[in-house]
Amino acid sequence: MPPKSIHTKKKKRRSSSTNVTDSSKAKRRISPLKDEIMEEVVVDGEDEEEMIAALYDKAGTEALRHRIAAEESSTITHRAWDPRNIDESEELECDLRAYSLLQYLGLDWPCLSFDIIPDDLGGGRTTFPHSLVLVCGSQAESTNKNALNLIRLSDLGAVKLDDDEEDDDDRVMEDDEEEEEDDEREPIVERCFFDHPGCVNRVAASAERGVVATWSEDGHVRVFDFRETASAYCQHGISRRPNGRILTSSRVLGGGNTISGYALAWSSLARNKLATGNDSGSLSIFHVDTANVPVLSFATDKSLEDIAWSPTETSVLVTVGCDQSIRVFDDRHSNGPMLTRPNAHTNDINALSWNSAVSYLLATAGDDGFLQIWDLRAFGTHAAPVGTFNYHQKPITALQWDPHDEAALICSSEDHSITHWDLAVEDDDTDQTTADATLAGLPPQLLFVHQGLHYPKDVKHHPQIPNLVISSDYNGLSVYIPALAGKERATD
Repeated sequence: MPPKSIHTKKKKRRSSSTNVTDSSKAKRRISPLKDEIMEEVVVDGEDEEEMIAALYDKAGTEALRHRIAAEESSTITHRAWDPRNIDESEELECDLRAYSLLQYLGLDWPCLSFDIIPDDLGGGRTTFPHSLVLVCGSQAESTNKNALNLIRLSDLGAVKLDDDEEDDDDRVMEDDEEEEEDDEREPIVERCFFDHPGCVNRVAASAERGVVATWSEDGHVRVFDFRETASAYCQHGISRRPNGRILTSSRVLGGGNTISGYALAWSSLARNKLATGNDSGSLSIFHVDTANVPVLSFATDKSLEDIAWSPTETSVLVTVGCDQSIRVFDDRHSNGPMLTRPNAHTNDINALSWNSAVSYLLATAGDDGFLQIWDLRAFGTHAAPVGTFNYHQKPITALQWDPHDEAALICSSEDHSITHWDLAVEDDDTDQTTADATLAGLPPQLLFVHQGLHYPKDVKHHPQIPNLVISSDYNGLSVYIPALAGKERATD
């Protein structure tokens, strides 16, 4: 059973400030007094004498009550939950007002990696109910129990709030009964799976639907081809789809390589071009449709953890790894990286993402908990990041730019949370009032925190459904859409 989501608890007096939305789901509770600042009404001089006199006068007492009520109504209460300050003994309750959609799917075994397979319903979808198709790996306790899972989730309806969770201003009025009935249907899960030798370290789906590459713990990169099955899962209106175990063969790439790895990426521009990086630091580039051996290989110092292809150049890619370096390669040149930024982080670099809309922006993150933004127009040995965010206190495991918003990205971290960022938000250097004190230490670019996950390992935006995010952790999959109107910080 998936753990509950965490969020702030309702109080009689509501804040008029805008706060970072916290949407965690761990079984912890925060004291209603913790992390709260309230302005204190101070009276002195003649006002104090009037109040004392009023206490002994019946009519004056009533007037005093009205006066205090009026002063309290103007008193601002500000709350902003900071996940870094939550004690393990505390329990938070989910505030569903933070979501437009929220679903959890338990899996038989933990999933270290997944990818999204675009379906036939088109892009820019905003109308409920939603549906999506995923391919997920497994990390089973026994090698022979591992599988590559193809999952279709459909009838994902909007969050429905109970009366005690809604304020008058928050209540949603349905336009017609048919739409309301559609939103209230239970989600449908359809699944089939393919045997996979060993735990699945990384999954990457190619642009050709149903062609999927995996990194296995046995040291092999495999390419699965289940195009017919994937087509059935991605089509709308099919009454019956394949389910259960499906026999299929896979191609093993790399010849005699037996060193496992994690870095794996298809080029979005060159059909069937795949790059892999293993734990020994070897970078290999394959033309999957013509050969099982790499057409080009490079050697680096330590384990490669992630790879990203250029969104505009078919031959250019970037790698990061455990030597804390960022390297830019061009596969037209076999003599090594074209550019290197050593010591880009203070610890292993686990993840990177290349902005598809602003092709000179690169994001990296790692064990040091730092999220860093790089401008490739001024990149080199001594390049400095154009943005650094030191929010997470534990390693960041994955990140991705939002394909629908060039300034937005998401990160998953071993601090059991996923953070949403909007880099278009600028720092306000003006003096903060006392009322803003609860936001001290929180970057203004931080918009939303999905919390309480159990060691999340992967996170992705859906390429066809704006704002829909999917994450995997040890307990399964989380599918949600934050309720961020206009990408402003939600008022709690």
